[in-house]
Amino acid sequence: MLLTCTQHVMIKVSSNSLSVGKFAHLVVLPTGVESAAERLVNSSQREGGRDEEIVVQFQDVAVGKTAEKKFKIKNTSAVKTEIQLVRQNSSVTPEVFTFVLNNKNLQPDDLVTLSVKFTPMIINEVCIEYFHLHDRSGGSKTTIKCVGTCKGLCVSFASDTIQFGQLSCGKTSTKSLEIINSSDCEAHYQFALDSSESVFKIDQRCGTLQPRSSKKLICSFQATQPINYYKKLACVIHNQEPLFVTLLGTCHSDAVKPAILEARHVDWYNSLTYRGLSWYSPEQIDAMEKEGNVCLDGDGIPTRQEDHQHTAMEEYFHDGYYSHLAFAVPHVSMNVRDIDFGRRIQLDSIMQKSITLTNHTKDKITCVWMGDTSHVFHVTPNSCDIPPLKSTSFRVTFKPTAPDQFYGAELECYAFYKCLTEYWQLEREYISPPWCLPLGTTGHTFSQQSETFLPKLELSSQKLQFPAVSLGESSFTSLLLRNTGATPIQYDFSNDNSGVFLMKPYRGIVEEGQQQVFLLHMSPTKAGRCEKVLQLRLNDDNRNTQKVVLVGYAEEAAVKLDNDGFLFFRPTCLNTFSTQQYGVRNTCRVPLRFEWMMSSDDAKLLTVSPQSGTIAPNEHQMHKWSFKPKEESRTLMKPVLVVTTTRGRLLSKSYLVPAEGKGTLGSLRAAESSVDCHNILAGCMETKNIDVFNDSDCDLHYELHVDSDKVLLQKCRKILRARTIQTIEATVQPTTCGTFTVAISYQLLSSADDTAVYIGEKRHLCYVVVSAVFPTLVATDVSCHGSASGRNKMQLWNLLNLSRFNSLMMKPLPLSSTSQKTTESMMA
Repeated sequence: MLLTCTQHVMIKVSSNSLSVGKFAHLVVLPTGVESAAERLVNSSQREGGRDEEIVVQFQDVAVGKTAEKKFKIKNTSAVKTEIQLVRQNSSVTPEVFTFVLNNKNLQPDDLVTLSVKFTPMIINEVCIEYFHLHDRSGGSKTTIKCVGTCKGLCVSFASDTIQFGQLSCGKTSTKSLEIINSSDCEAHYQFALDSSESVFKIDQRCGTLQPRSSKKLICSFQATQPINYYKKLACVIHNQEPLFVTLLGTCHSDAVKPAILEARHVDWYNSLTYRGLSWYSPEQIDAMEKEGNVCLDGDGIPTRQEDHQHTAMEEYFHDGYYSHLAFAVPHVSMNVRDIDFGRRIQLDSIMQKSITLTNHTKDKITCVWMGDTSHVFHVTPNSCDIPPLKSTSFRVTFKPTAPDQFYGAELECYAFYKCLTEYWQLEREYISPPWCLPLGTTGHTFSQQSETFLPKLELSSQKLQFPAVSLGESSFTSLLLRNTGATPIQYDFSNDNSGVFLMKPYRGIVEEGQQQVFLLHMSPTKAGRCEKVLQLRLNDDNRNTQKVVLVGYAEEAAVKLDNDGFLFFRPTCLNTFSTQQYGVRNTCRVPLRFEWMMSSDDAKLLTVSPQSGTIAPNEHQMHKWSFKPKEESRTLMKPVLVVTTTRGRLLSKSYLVPAEGKGTLGSLRAAESSVDCHNILAGCMETKNIDVFNDSDCDLHYELHVDSDKVLLQKCRKILRARTIQTIEATVQPTTCGTFTVAISYQLLSSADDTAVYIGEKRHLCYVVVSAVFPTLVATDVSCHGSASGRNKMQLWNLLNLSRFNSLMMKPLPLSSTSQKTTESMMA
């Protein structure tokens, strides 16, 4: 019989899914390099587990130009990610750095190019901005520090003095003046000179210099009045401080022949000015020297001189008229420096305005105006004597020649001591140069029914950003106006009644195809943002107006400290030191000078590097602190950070930074007090691992010592972090048989480098017990075969003397047993 059995079987299948979570990791590489080992030269890994920082340095980029640097970002992880680039919020510096990222999504092992561009806006400024580069998952984070320096122009003269010498009235003398542009960008220049009215003339009064080029200008001197002429001519340059060139000339007539003016006479006059003697005429100084009231050297120069240093920009502005500041009270002053006659409809009528000149010196002066009544603008009387400390009025006449025209000129008046006309009466050749007084004049002849010319112009910028300054300091910038039309343009800037912003010149005429460079001055009276909108009125028509916005900042010293102004050190072993990085960020727009100060007691425990220095605007600077406790206790120290502005009134501010540290005693212990090394062959080596524990709260620098050469340590000086374990490799190499006990001790160090000093005595760590043996050979049984198979074992044992053999084999064998002589002596 066949039996069939049916059974249902259920099979349960289980599946385990394993997955690994990964963070993306981004690596910054130079352009064209894919190896993570080849990083940017100026990248650094911060201490204490901080984010990696990459420094992108731009050097000397011209204002308005753009520099670019590129580097690559690689996704070194096995997952795709999205790049995020975030600018650190900062209201201190303008946004002059921009990033261009062509692809934000990265697959594993993909590369993407990141471009950073730097476009500076303010000359001679150091710009620092921080950007945070990280992936969307937050796995990696890199700080990109962008540093850029904006360079200005470098325009100079081949010579700063031109001496035309002596010539007769009506004659002309010419000289060349070379102007050099040593920078990488073009330079716009303009001489503050009206060649149609001045005795000094320049063929190209304004123009443009190409990068790395020079130009020779033709300067001429033509005078009609037999006097000395001296003019310190300013050359205004866009985006640079002005330059000055000294022009000297002497004109003779048949009847009047003044002494020839030379550069040494100007130096003599300057030395008198420093001593306050220039208020006296050369005749008076000659008399004072005879009376012994003044002491001069052999060249007639005062024996004591004072330093009198100021910048070219300050000299250009601080004349007592355009600015309320002046380096010295003027010897001769004019109550106005600019006259606007406005509209004149009837050409046959005479329009006049009066000006007043004041003599502030101690002797009589003579004032001579250049030009004559044939000019559109002229002054009467043409010459006049002014007694000391007196004033005289002159009339300025506007006599246009054609309707519907703009007129403008800069008249010149030369004032000098009256006694110089008879200089031969002096025992010394005391010659004081004249003072040149310019007077700007404007006017037009457009009727009220006719429209003025439609101005066509270009401004370099309609929003000017001044470099930030400290209180008590001045800041300067420039503006360029180009006349792109075929008609002249009359310009008139409104004034700032507060006196914070000044402009020079603020009124005048720009001929067709020409340009005008304006210099602007800011002198804030209080901290904070300064802003002013200047109205630019063109061609005397309210319908032709433009606005120029001026923005500047006056700063007080201010910084932001890490960790809310507190500094903490981890517990530190006595007489050792622990380090801590502490960040200081400059939150103002001007560089600051800093210095860490502390009491003498705190100075025994704390050191900082750098202790003093300079922090650029928006810079986050890391300072390295070291704490070295002397006793086992918690200590509160009070270092003070003093920050000071580098210019201006040198305003300072102090920040108390409480620093807390704890001194403690530390010790090491081994996992086993005795490490056994059994049955090691003599002459061989064996490695043992010894676990060392640091149960204290402080890091320990230590050095290991052994009292026998049978145990060697791989590295003697080590550092063991607080509450961690470290494995030490000990190499055992016995040379003889036997049991040996080797002691391992340690001694604490002040640091782990070669300059470390020992702290305290040696301390026991553990023992290493070594049992060194040789292999032994023992006879335990004996037997014979063949014809001797009948002998018993005892006979054979005694016959072969195996007991003696065994006793010899059980003896320790020294390493020198390899020699035959030693073996034979043992067998005997």
